[in-house]
Amino acid sequence: MRLLSRRALLWGTVGTLGAVTALGAGSLVACNRRLAEADPREAAVRLAEALPEVFAPRRLAAHWHEGGQPEALLQALQSRPAMRRALAADCPASRRALVRAEIAADFAAGDICIVDRLVVSRTEALVASLCRRYV
Repeated sequence: MRLLSRRALLWGTVGTLGAVTALGAGSLVACNRRLAEADPREAAVRLAEALPEVFAPRRLAAHWHEGGQPEALLQALQSRPAMRRALAADCPASRRALVRAEIAADFAAGDICIVDRLVVSRTEALVASLCRRYV
């Protein structure tokens, strides 16, 4: 006596894969909602979750003086493709991965700063400076 026929196993597998696909699509939608309007305070709060990706954020923020006003910092961050997506992402893990990717792209492009004897990407300096003002 057989417990499961091939047909039942096939339909069970298809149903399971369909459910996993639906959950994955729902997660993607939930983690990538767009912000209506980003203000510097909101951006700083969102990026503070990605501060572990920034090397010595307090030290950078204290010694980097090129940033200017918070609106200028936010505009500079939004001009970078991965940072624009990071600011729009609701998922903290996605945000951290996008910040890490933008930092790597800065180093690859040679967009670096020397701040208090540290060689860092310009994105790291921007994030640290913006977060210092609000978080």
